[in-house]
Amino acid sequence: AAAGRAPRAASAASSASAPSANASAAAVASSAPGPSGAAIATTDCLQLGPYAKASADVTAVLLAAGLKPVERHASPPAQWMVLVGPLPDARTLRHQLTDLQRIGLKSASFAAVIDRPRYMPGISLGVFSTKAAARQQLTFVQGKGVTGAHLVQRNAGYEATYLVLPNLDPAQSRALRTINPARLYNHKPEACTVG
Repeated sequence: AAAGRAPRAASAASSASAPSANASAAAVASSAPGPSGAAIATTDCLQLGPYAKASADVTAVLLAAGLKPVERHASPPAQWMVLVGPLPDARTLRHQLTDLQRIGLKSASFAAVIDRPRYMPGISLGVFSTKAAARQQLTFVQGKGVTGAHLVQRNAGYEATYLVLPNLDPAQSRALRTINPARLYNHKPEACTVG
């Protein structure tokens, strides 16, 4: 989050960049009695993502756990980014990063854009789920003396990868949740929204 009273930025999937998903994880599958009194097993459909670059690594982890992910591509939720850029070259980027530190912005409140080529080289001063919050951040950084900042739709024209795990039985759902989140690049299993 930016210094002072700036609004808190939404975290992203891959670094400065990566959109992060905020839906709650799906409930573990259970069984319910059928009309005859016999238990009918229910299944979950869970997904991981969005991923920009790490989906192959995560797929390998899931396969090793006995799971069979299906790769799907979809546009991630809309996000607004306060951007300085795109800049002419890497040298200008380095100078701009130094200038932001010089005027007193905390280093945790800005970062070079690394996963949205259309905005590179550039500097993200926050990513937000609403335009109103992004506009508030823009006003804040301009008050600090930042020039050249403007609002962009971070995910416009961007397609991310999701790993979908359909028809998981209760044992498979438990196996998924026992995997170290770091090996999933800190994405938690969520109810499927990607077809």
